[in-house]
Amino acid sequence: MFDEAVLMEVFYQDCQPDIMRWALSKRRLQQSMAYIFEANPLQALPNVDCKYIFCTDDLIISPAWSRYAARKRLGIEAIELPGGHCPHLSRPYDLASILTNHCLVE
Repeated sequence: MFDEAVLMEVFYQDCQPDIMRWALSKRRLQQSMAYIFEANPLQALPNVDCKYIFCTDDLIISPAWSRYAARKRLGIEAIELPGGHCPHLSRPYDLASILTNHCLVE
C-alpha cells in the first residue's frame, strides 16, 4: 500500500529504529478499513465530554487543522503533544500521562 521509506519518513519519523521496524512489520494489522465500507449508525455524536490530542510535528494531519477542528467542531482547545503521527509508538509514556491527567473521568 505505502512504500516503507515513505512510512518511515511521515508516520514513524520520531520512532526508535526497533519500534519503527516492528511497526512496519505490523502495518497491515494496525488500521481497520471499516470506516470505508460500513455505515455509521449514529445520527449525532453522543453528548459527552470531549478531548482532542494532537502531535505538533505530525506530517499526516496538520497541527493547524487539528487546532481549528478542536475549536470549531468540538468547541474545545486541543491538547498538544510534541512529536509525529504515532505517539503511542514514539512517546507512549507522554501520551499515557496526558490521558491520565486530562482524559480520565473522575
